[in-house]
Amino acid sequence: MTPTSDTMAANKKYVDNKITTDIATAIGNINQFEVAIVTDLPTTDIDTHTVYFKSNSSSGNNVYDEYMYINSNWELIGSTQIDLSNYLQTSDIAAWAKAANKPTYTAAEVGALPDTTVIPAA
Repeated sequence: MTPTSDTMAANKKYVDNKITTDIATAIGNINQFEVAIVTDLPTTDIDTHTVYFKSNSSSGNNVYDEYMYINSNWELIGSTQIDLSNYLQTSDIAAWAKAANKPTYTAAEVGALPDTTVIPAA
């Protein structure tokens, strides 16, 4: 018997199998990337699915420029260097904030309004 309705079990099984196969094929076709640390960018056997990390000694230790071979050219796509210059430095924190015993203030000393919260009787 040939399935003629999408509610028939045989047709459902066929569609389920087709979808499963199509998904497996699509996942298998996804480009996966590799990473390679190199001294110099290669001139032969270049893998277009590899991100090449080339040491950038002028930027300091453990800093790499990231390259990929795209459209027959090397393209700089990023760097592992991190710029923390806009972050708060320890030297910028006031000594009192680092002290074990920090000062305390009353509400009146900091100009806070008095507490007018009314708690209803139980």
